[in-house]
Amino acid sequence: MSNLKWIFDAVSASGKVSGGDSFVERLNNSKLNAAELFIRETVSNSADQGKDGSSAPVKIFIDVISLHGEHKEKFKKALNWDNLSQHAQASATDPDNNELHERIQLSLTKFNTKKEAGPIRLVRISDYNANGLTGEENDKNGNFFLFAKAQLLSSQDKNTQGSFGLGKGVLYNSSNLRTVLMSSSIMKDEKMITRVFGRCELPHHDYSEKNTNEWNPNQAWDGSGFFGVSDEHPTPKALSSSDVSNSILEDLFLGRDEDLGTGTTALCVDFNSDEDPSNMVNHLCENIRKWFWPALAQADEEAIQIYTREFNNNLCLTSGDGKVLLNEIYSPWADVLIKERNSKDLSNTGSIIQSQIKTAIPRDNKGSSAFEGTGDIKIIAAEVESSLANKIALLRNKLCVVKYEKLAKPDEINGNLFGVYLAGFARPNVAKDDDSFHQFLRLAEPALHDDWTEKVKVQHIYKLKGVQKFLKNHKDRIIAETRNMLLDDSDPKKTNHDHLSAKFKFGSRGGPERLKTINFKCINQNINKNLFEVTLKISSLIPLDQNWQPLCTLQIRGYKGNNNNLSINNIFIINPAYQNKIAFTVDDNFCSFNVDSDIDSFEVQLIAEIPKDLMLQNSRGKSINPEELTYTIDVTSRS
Repeated sequence: MSNLKWIFDAVSASGKVSGGDSFVERLNNSKLNAAELFIRETVSNSADQGKDGSSAPVKIFIDVISLHGEHKEKFKKALNWDNLSQHAQASATDPDNNELHERIQLSLTKFNTKKEAGPIRLVRISDYNANGLTGEENDKNGNFFLFAKAQLLSSQDKNTQGSFGLGKGVLYNSSNLRTVLMSSSIMKDEKMITRVFGRCELPHHDYSEKNTNEWNPNQAWDGSGFFGVSDEHPTPKALSSSDVSNSILEDLFLGRDEDLGTGTTALCVDFNSDEDPSNMVNHLCENIRKWFWPALAQADEEAIQIYTREFNNNLCLTSGDGKVLLNEIYSPWADVLIKERNSKDLSNTGSIIQSQIKTAIPRDNKGSSAFEGTGDIKIIAAEVESSLANKIALLRNKLCVVKYEKLAKPDEINGNLFGVYLAGFARPNVAKDDDSFHQFLRLAEPALHDDWTEKVKVQHIYKLKGVQKFLKNHKDRIIAETRNMLLDDSDPKKTNHDHLSAKFKFGSRGGPERLKTINFKCINQNINKNLFEVTLKISSLIPLDQNWQPLCTLQIRGYKGNNNNLSINNIFIINPAYQNKIAFTVDDNFCSFNVDSDIDSFEVQLIAEIPKDLMLQNSRGKSINPEELTYTIDVTSRS
């Protein structure tokens, strides 16, 4: 007989209730589908828990379990189903108009029907050679509290994948009952024990639960319930238990293989999926490969091993051990990550080209010095067909892809292209600045770690103005550099100022040939409504013993209106450390700079307005497509 039971939190004395769900609201903001989110967040959570000082990889098992028949009844009994189901029923009052209420009602029907109505889906994630749920019940920095009780809080360890504490939310969001059970193998007094707990996140509700009137006279419930042993206080709360029998662990599908070491098992109850179990396992495998191929590619120094299996109740149906391996589709990704540059062009299959960009990061509010974050860009040509072909994967470690961005493949290059941007811990031979850049990029990621666009934490920690533009420019420079690499590859004889863009047409400099003292290169350009945006890298070609004065001119070619100038209305010096060392003045489409002599190269973004009359119509009354215009960009030395 188990003493595990559900204890729900009463509504606070103020009567506050919530009509929303902080987990769901954030998860729904992602462009990733539910299966991708589930894999990205759960695997990252387990990978973050690798034991310090251990050279052995974290082993992660993802099991799809079909629960039915006698095993379903044993599961319900061990789960204290009578109490949980009554709270769930009371919380789902509007199934016709509320998706969550509908999911809860459907789950209750599956669990409560006496007839065999098809199996209930459980998904179990178990990690080994991991830290496990350590820490006291209310130790707010302990793994147990952060995983089992906290909401939207994460470890302050800078080496973890996440920084918002949202990852565990996908477990609750994926459960139709919003219920997750957990067991953890941890060491206590030099003995391995199994710690058991559970939690559900139902909507707030009213329900008359027996023997609770003394401490909850209104019988109004917050919605959060916890599965454990009662602390027997007048207002009880659930505590984790390390005294659960093996038979109860088996009935709850929370048993662990102690021979594999410490770690955690999380069980998502009634997983929200209509897929056939075998197809579901296959799709889990594909999402693992798609997002975690950097980790799987590290054959000689594995950080994690991932296994997927299918179970019919307690019977494993998977042949072999279920280990997820990269297939031929991901061989170009593994090659471009691990192998060195071997070519100056992409003329042959297997050719790898490489470039590098640096991003100036200012000092932070803790007094750390400013530095330059280095990012390596590598691109490989391969005769592999894939939905991920002609994309560049953004990485800040060798675990998980942050995001895929499109590559503009020139027609001259045969086959498909696969690129990587390696920053932070993803670079070989990680140096101090790489560590610092990794932390910067980690903070620049939104809650689901699927981009580098989050400004709140960066704005708070770093002495940086225009954070949003800075982050956008960082990504734009990555894409621009890949374009330059590919254009240089397809026609290496072009000079850097005659092919400023693959998308826009730019005029030539013209004029008599003269000794050049200044060079410039376009690294990004865009048209946004009536604004023309261009980012230039301007360099001095001669030794400097005094300030130098580049003069930049923007002009529309072939337009016969009253004004064919692009009126510059905003200038942004990319490197924050240079903002006090570069002065500038603007006069319509001219911009004159005065640059300190200790700066021999700088990047600047110019934003110019396209003439309004040109935007309205041409001489024949037809609207002009600004992307069809031809521009002249020129940078010369001011005499």
